[in-house]
Amino acid sequence: MTSRFQTLSAYLKFMVDIGELLGGDRNETEDQMLRVIELEQKIANVSEVAAHARERALRSCTGQAVFTLRVNFFDVVRELTVPYF
Repeated sequence: MTSRFQTLSAYLKFMVDIGELLGGDRNETEDQMLRVIELEQKIANVSEVAAHARERALRSCTGQAVFTLRVNFFDVVRELTVPYF
């Protein structure tokens, strides 16, 4: 097993255990926590892509142009979470 897989498995188990302690059904909680992990991974991927794009843009821009380069993360998060609500 890879280290990343082990980490995600431990994280999922922790989240499911907490959900169960709070009164949730184990199977339903596990399904919901898998969806949470998928969402977190999507957000992380968007953040990473945005950071690389921002770095490239900053290297090619100066002064006032830098202030016009930004990603509206609220729009990104809203787009990612639409299927979950």
